[in-house]
Amino acid sequence: MLIRFTVENFLSFKERVEFSMIPAKKQQLNDHIIKDEDINVLKTAVIYGANAAGKSNLIKAMSFAKQLIVKGTAPNKFIPIKPFKLDKTSLNKPSRFEFEFKHGGKNYAYGFVLNNKWILEEWLYEINQVDEQAIFERQTLSEEQIIITPGNKLEFLNEEQKGIFKYTGNISTRANQLFLTEVSKINTKKIKIPALLDAYQWFNQVLTIIFPDNLSFEINSEHIIHNNLLNLLQVFDTGILGIKTIEVDFENEVKDLTQENKDKIILNLEENESRLIHANNNRQYVIFRKDNQIKAFKLMTEHSTQDGLKALFEISEESEGTQRIIDLIPTFIILLESEKVIVIDELERSLHPRLTTTLLELFLTYSKKVKSQLIFSTHESELLNSDNLRSDVVGL
Repeated sequence: MLIRFTVENFLSFKERVEFSMIPAKKQQLNDHIIKDEDINVLKTAVIYGANAAGKSNLIKAMSFAKQLIVKGTAPNKFIPIKPFKLDKTSLNKPSRFEFEFKHGGKNYAYGFVLNNKWILEEWLYEINQVDEQAIFERQTLSEEQIIITPGNKLEFLNEEQKGIFKYTGNISTRANQLFLTEVSKINTKKIKIPALLDAYQWFNQVLTIIFPDNLSFEINSEHIIHNNLLNLLQVFDTGILGIKTIEVDFENEVKDLTQENKDKIILNLEENESRLIHANNNRQYVIFRKDNQIKAFKLMTEHSTQDGLKALFEISEESEGTQRIIDLIPTFIILLESEKVIVIDELERSLHPRLTTTLLELFLTYSKKVKSQLIFSTHESELLNSDNLRSDVVGL
């Protein structure tokens, strides 16, 4: 669960800006709050504003931080940070990012300060209502002098765990690399410290960020052929009777994926693992590996003809609104089934406001027992009139 996010000196944010999921003290739609043992957070939040108002930049800030944590940086490369440009003094100042979140039953605060060369500071704390305990703190004094200090109450189970802080050969953090990222690359069970593992997993597996022109993230294929998908398509009155899969030759017939992307799929797809892949022209494929062979199935929509027969359509032949719904529904199914934080920029893109409101209502109605959160930006004022929105979920 996301508790709050702060950013400073990045894109249009010169001063420190806080985005909070802490609910106000209102006796209103209390079932739209995730009530945990020690903290309550909102299930949804709306970042509202006109075009060029900075709402997308907040999501870009989250995305930049996540990508830096999950993917890291290459040796001897600059960090692609984008400080506030309208003040010359800001160009030479570092940028700051911090997330507060709950994962694995514990509350954490993780953040870092950086410029385009170094991660200047980095920290991970376990926090509660009384105090906070450092998991680690990091300072970069020079290219060769990086000090990473474990918290006083951090317990080590073996010498290997101590070694990641003492540089005994297990790890050597670069000045332009986050310590949390470096630790995540170590697969030896002996040196998996639970707090560090929890923090990295939250960014890698829980926090998902989607931009309007990049819905091509990979999800488990079962969510696209799930019965819930068909049910939701019928709720939106798309005229689609079903989703069919047609087997195609991965190497010779799937021409709307570049060879580079095909090579990545072959390299990364594990045995008995399947993925939903968005290709060019909004064609979608379920691709899986079985018996060390790659199988591909193209998704088609099924409609009824005037004479009562059935006809198959390419997804690209559907209206833009229907294509957008097909893109978004698997995301909503995930939100209904597991603890995820999904952030969507411009949720209403290609959708009628009524359909967007319906998606939001469905999420709030059917996810009450799941600790998932939906955060989205919009400039559609009609959404704000929904009776299913608490007044404290809208940020301007």
